[in-house]
Amino acid sequence: MKKWAADMLLVFKNLSMQKKMIYAFSIPVIIICIMINLVCYHIISRNYEERLRYSVNQSCEQAGAFVLNYIENMYYTSALISNNNKVEDVLSSSDFGAERELDEQYREFWKLNDIFQAIALSNPSFRIGLYVPDSLIYSSNNYYFYPESSLKSRKDYKELMKKVAKEKAYFSLIDETVPSNPSRLETNVALFKAINILDEQGKEKAYICKVEIPVTDLEKILQKSKNTQSGLAYILDAGGNLLVSSDENSIKEMYDAGVLPGAKVKSWSEWKAGGTDYYVVWQTVDESSWQMFSMIPVSKFHQQISFIWLIILIIIVVISIAVIIISFLLSRYYVGRLAKLNHKMKTLKSGDLNVGFPMQPELPGDEIDEIFVNFNYMTEEVRRLMREHYKLGKNVMSAELKALQAQINPHFLYNTLDLINWGAMDYGAQQIAEIAQNLGQFYRLSLNHGKNAILIENELKHVEAYVKIENVHFDGAIRLKTEVSEEIRSKACLSIILQPFVENAILHGIAKHPEIKECNIKISAVKEAQELIFHIEDDGYGMEEEQVAQILDNSSSNGYNGYGVKNINFRIKLCYGDKYGISYDSIPGTGTTVHIRIPLMEYEELEEILK
Repeated sequence: MKKWAADMLLVFKNLSMQKKMIYAFSIPVIIICIMINLVCYHIISRNYEERLRYSVNQSCEQAGAFVLNYIENMYYTSALISNNNKVEDVLSSSDFGAERELDEQYREFWKLNDIFQAIALSNPSFRIGLYVPDSLIYSSNNYYFYPESSLKSRKDYKELMKKVAKEKAYFSLIDETVPSNPSRLETNVALFKAINILDEQGKEKAYICKVEIPVTDLEKILQKSKNTQSGLAYILDAGGNLLVSSDENSIKEMYDAGVLPGAKVKSWSEWKAGGTDYYVVWQTVDESSWQMFSMIPVSKFHQQISFIWLIILIIIVVISIAVIIISFLLSRYYVGRLAKLNHKMKTLKSGDLNVGFPMQPELPGDEIDEIFVNFNYMTEEVRRLMREHYKLGKNVMSAELKALQAQINPHFLYNTLDLINWGAMDYGAQQIAEIAQNLGQFYRLSLNHGKNAILIENELKHVEAYVKIENVHFDGAIRLKTEVSEEIRSKACLSIILQPFVENAILHGIAKHPEIKECNIKISAVKEAQELIFHIEDDGYGMEEEQVAQILDNSSSNGYNGYGVKNINFRIKLCYGDKYGISYDSIPGTGTTVHIRIPLMEYEELEEILK
């Protein structure tokens, strides 16, 4: 166990800092999340199961209440018939049921029909009727009156009469034709009740009335009481006979097979019927001794609980993914800065001086260990070299400018060129005057009052003055085109960074190759975010790839007074940073394009940097 723990500790120690942070943060959080969700699942599932059981019980009780309401109304309607004085008067007549004239029977029929019709109108949900002697002409009316023989032919006639004799109601199923549609047979649940009469001779007679309701009405109640689509519900009478069911075919098949649960089954006990496990909910319907059962498939019941588990599982997965992503982002944020600092120190060690100084170390560990090793090796040497190189670069640039300025007395030069200009104009030598004027502007912009920063507008004028002077030598064969917006012209750049490349285009083009009759040069500038890129294009002979690759390493001074390409590239990087400088695109026989990338700056901003 100890060896295993030691091995795990060693593996963990050898991981990168970022992986350690991800594991240390995400694993405990995910474990806590799983534990919390499992506890929540246990609580929610128990609560949900209790609520589901409560809902099923409530549905069954509500269905029982509806059924009981029908039963009570059937009792009430039967009482209206049996306790009706007019009905008793007719039935107690000594000649009721005897052979009489047809007109007397018809009067008796209309009298009873009016009574039953009034009762039926006040209770439209039920069908009512009275069993009368077969000898009466209206005994086969089958609307409100039925022959006694049809009652005596029932298999349960003895049981029926036994119960009604004790002044109890008897419930049973009856298949009858619908009075409004004799071609259709309808199954009803009927309540039978005796009407006990003393005739005029004091002899007791009993007539049976009935109140019935279509089975379909009760079926609707049972169907609505089901909590699941595959659930079952049914009602048994006091004798255990099937009265009503929510699914006639399947429940009748189970009933005939004897697999349906009977009375006194404990609610929420499990019962297997038809190859399916059910939960059974049972209750007695008062006033009738009916037993109502509701059967819920166990699988469907637990399916609801499984859905909760699926949701909990999805929550765990989503939270785990979110925790891993967050831990990855956080670790990358914190470790990334250390890794970047480590990378900078490695770059500094390799000789790149354009990196910032690293922070002082505090505590060792992982990526930081590597940073400490590099830092201890480099810090003193890098600081010394950076100071020396920076000072050397500033001194070289300053010395070169001062040497150039020392060679020329600005005031003496300007005054002399003005004298030449005015003298040439006095003698009508216009070309000499223009040369003197352009030369004066060229040197005025070159010297720039000893400043290194210049407006781009003036830098372009410096190039234009140079081209005008060269055109005197080449008889106007040099064509210069500038495409620089007014916005860019108002910005600033280092002085003398464009003219040397124009001079190279002339010297290595039309000057070196007499067969070239004209030289086209185009200077353009574009903005890219906060950067400015100059493009200097010519249509000269171009260069091979080897020449392009070596040009910045060429130590010769091809530009004006020693301001060669390497010098300009060095000044740009020294001033702006290593990401800025010069690049070439050249196609032999087609021409060359020079790209100069510098930051977009105002004049005051550049002056502040150059101080």
